[in-house]
Amino acid sequence: MDLMMPRREPQKAPTEGPSIGPALDIEDVFKALLDDIDFSKLAGGLQLTDWDRDRLERGLTLDLILDGFRAARDVELKSKPRTQLQDSGTLSQYSKAVRRLAEADPYGDPYRRFARLTKADDWTSTSARALAKAGLNRSASHAVLELLPALLEQLSADKDGPVTQGLQEWLRSQYNGSTRHGDLRGSDVLELARALNFLHDFPPDLHGRRAQAGFQKAAEQGRKKKSTAKAKRQSKPEQTPDFDGDYRAELEFHAEIERERKAKSRKTGKRPALTHIRKLEAKRRKAGTDCDWRSEIWKQAVADPSLGDDRRAALAVLMGVGCRPAAITAGVHVVHLKGGLDDEHDRIAVRLPGTKLSDFDFLDQDHLTLKRTEADQEDISELRDDPAVQAFNTKGQAWVWYEFDCATPETRWLAKYVRRQKQAGMPRFQDSDPREQEVLKKLGKDAMCHSRIKWPHDFQDRAALQRKSKSELSVLITSAMSGRIKRLARAAFPELKKGGPQVTGYVFRHAWSADLKEALDDPEDVSRAMAHLSSRTGSRYGVRSQAAPRNRAGNLRIYAAEPRIRAANRFSPGPVRM
Repeated sequence: MDLMMPRREPQKAPTEGPSIGPALDIEDVFKALLDDIDFSKLAGGLQLTDWDRDRLERGLTLDLILDGFRAARDVELKSKPRTQLQDSGTLSQYSKAVRRLAEADPYGDPYRRFARLTKADDWTSTSARALAKAGLNRSASHAVLELLPALLEQLSADKDGPVTQGLQEWLRSQYNGSTRHGDLRGSDVLELARALNFLHDFPPDLHGRRAQAGFQKAAEQGRKKKSTAKAKRQSKPEQTPDFDGDYRAELEFHAEIERERKAKSRKTGKRPALTHIRKLEAKRRKAGTDCDWRSEIWKQAVADPSLGDDRRAALAVLMGVGCRPAAITAGVHVVHLKGGLDDEHDRIAVRLPGTKLSDFDFLDQDHLTLKRTEADQEDISELRDDPAVQAFNTKGQAWVWYEFDCATPETRWLAKYVRRQKQAGMPRFQDSDPREQEVLKKLGKDAMCHSRIKWPHDFQDRAALQRKSKSELSVLITSAMSGRIKRLARAAFPELKKGGPQVTGYVFRHAWSADLKEALDDPEDVSRAMAHLSSRTGSRYGVRSQAAPRNRAGNLRIYAAEPRIRAANRFSPGPVRM
């Protein structure tokens, strides 16, 4: 069986020790170690359920150990490293998904809980299931790579010299440095068996290749892949019970259905929040008030003495160009330009840094724990040359420049703020690519002054703040910004105090998407303005019917790092998953 480990010819014993005979092949070593395992002894007196007893007897077999170790190595060597996942916040999402599954299982086993949930009936969306599966694949891979060497060494304690020698040579060929030593507790052995079974039953889908093959097969057969929601409706048809003339029970039944329908309609997402605030805006317009919900919130921001000009500038950027709150954390550059596109308004240019970026450079990075074999290098070279893998792992624009008139209250205030900073000319970027240098040269001809906009944090414990990672700091500042925006929105629209979806920083981004879709005819221009690489991504944001009555995205020029936008394709991979 190919484990990316070449079969070893019999070798002589190391010269530094006594000769103990020829080393065995690794499969022979495993067979010798796994022969006549006493599962009750390995379990360490644990009270095992029938499920766990089956996991032990099935998981600690030659085929599952080899397959599980190979899958675990692939996850660690050929997918995004833990450090990159931690910086992006994905690792935290994995941990939450695994913890929710463990809490929902009566025995605290997330693998068991996942295996007993069906695809159609028990998941809110395909993304929720994919996130949980990716998190469990990560957790299982980590458990296998850490616990399996210790178990094998424990089993080799009473074996003869060639078996021990063969095991040590195999470990040295797979790992950098030493592995875990010492006897495993029963709970550790059970965790290893569960992990091996999960990797066998639900193998990781690296770079979306298995999903891509399924989509292509569906396309060749001329059919669409069913969505989880549709399958859920089909698998659970609504049946009206026979009330046998009891009209009170019938009324209560239909009232309960109506309550469930209203509860589902009261969602707390960004798009429902945008719809809700637009309804409040329309209500005021119907009463005869000229109302723009963003302008109303901006009035509250200007009147709030505790906010300060630096935070007002950050809010003005959020409202004006709908950037991600994380971009404010990284710093947004605003340039005041000579003369407007018309005589009535100032003209500014705004540069957004890339915040949701991803590429496949991690394939070239050496792993700290595992060694890469020649077979690994060949697989990685094949992955790098695969266009589907490149498209799957690459997302986000490294930078986007906007040039537009200041036609709204917040952008006019922002232009005055930049002039007050008195930083002449264009900002300088040491890592700008040739395309951005052309944009800087073009805009620099009319540049008068510039300023870098960030949200100033007011956290008291500076030492604790410095210990936080970039993603943790971004979450803190984004939460602080959203709290301010919620208070300003409630002051502008007291109806929001009664509950329902609330206005946060991302609602401005959805509103910006709606305005762009109304003002621009080309979906690729919308994607560039949203800092996306695929026109499919924009379908998750605000829609044209949610756009402002007055065009807020007019006279807009866009310069993006990558002008080529991938077309939307229903058979292309979705969000990046392992």
